[in-house]
Amino acid sequence: MPEACVRKRWTGKDVIVQHTNTNCLSDRLTLIDLGASDHCFVDKSLFTTYKPLQQLSFGLFANKGAAFSIEGKGSVEIVTDIKGVKRKVKFENMLHTPDMRSNLISLLRLEDKGVYVEIGGGKVQVKSPEREDIMTGVRLGRLYTVNVHTLSPTALAIYSKCKAVNFDTWH
Repeated sequence: MPEACVRKRWTGKDVIVQHTNTNCLSDRLTLIDLGASDHCFVDKSLFTTYKPLQQLSFGLFANKGAAFSIEGKGSVEIVTDIKGVKRKVKFENMLHTPDMRSNLISLLRLEDKGVYVEIGGGKVQVKSPEREDIMTGVRLGRLYTVNVHTLSPTALAIYSKCKAVNFDTWH
């Protein structure tokens, strides 16, 4: 787990309380791509629904005809940060592509869902059909990157050497 996701607090000499945050900035690069025909995510653990393909399938990278595997399909939920406001975004029919180095969000697929896209000044803004901000990206070379926060289970761990503290139930 990335260090930024762990919050530690020490209370007393022998008591440790540790809490993991539910929204952690992903360490995997996520790109918003006009040329991508499908949404592709690398990490299977991020899928909230998942169906493996009956037969392994392959896609083609844009350069030199190199191929990548497609192992399944499902839904992924991410959290984006727009001007300090967190917003949950759900993608359906996301391809599981473990061979890829980066996640891809297809602007073509988003447009099929009725979103609006504004590009200019080194930024891309993706807006809902109601014109609400969904996500923003910053230009990196010929692509746009978006900061994605992954949804992780929350955990709280407590440890104590104090004999006065009696923990009957651990979660």
